[in-house]
Amino acid sequence: MIICIDVGNTLTDIGFFEQGKLLYVAHFKEGGTIDEERTRLSLYCKDQGIRKEDVTGAIICSVVPLYTDIYSALLRDLFHIEPLILGKKLKTGIRIDVPVPSEVGNDLVADCAGAYSTYEGDCVIADLGTATKIIAFSRGKGFIGVSIMPGVGLGMNALSSGTAALPKVAYQIPASPLGRDTVSAIQSGLLFGTAAGIKEIGSEIGKNLISPSFVLTGGYAEFVRELLPSYLYDRDLLLRGLESIYSRNRHE
Repeated sequence: MIICIDVGNTLTDIGFFEQGKLLYVAHFKEGGTIDEERTRLSLYCKDQGIRKEDVTGAIICSVVPLYTDIYSALLRDLFHIEPLILGKKLKTGIRIDVPVPSEVGNDLVADCAGAYSTYEGDCVIADLGTATKIIAFSRGKGFIGVSIMPGVGLGMNALSSGTAALPKVAYQIPASPLGRDTVSAIQSGLLFGTAAGIKEIGSEIGKNLISPSFVLTGGYAEFVRELLPSYLYDRDLLLRGLESIYSRNRHE
């Protein structure tokens, strides 16, 4: 069994793969101390019947250096394995066709790896995490660019903390974009606004690709998927990308 860990600023997703098939996914909100993370991961594995001898390898994609170290230590401690860390030293199979490749985040590369292993052609990938990333993936050229805007949760926090009268609200699509009270007005701006941005930017990005598939992924994607019927909802795209990168590097 292979463990694939995607550490974001808001969520950590942990996928457990057996012979390329995703069996279990744990979604952990906001990181804690190493002891708290050990407890959460240990309890999840116990609940799923995953034994330490079942796990033979792991890979980590992280945008939070502290949690790269924490999860690396936990994998060594709990399963006695040394994880691969997604970065420059690993073969990803994804070309980076931009002027400064070193600026491209590992999460964007993993999304493209997931698209490469799942879909036959080009893709526009909308990844809704702490930031909303709209990625252009070309089957021939690889990663060719991205648009980045504040994510749904970040927008909510900015409205709440930056104003005196606007509260945090549930991530729920209101009946209409026309808000008739404070709650529905905020929900409209956040969710209809995010979906509209993805539609417009994704359409423009798609002009740089050949008959692309439009893919929706990331932790906040579920809250706007109803507003984006032309997008394929693929929650675990990045985890599958990590598994494919692990397979590509496991004999190195």
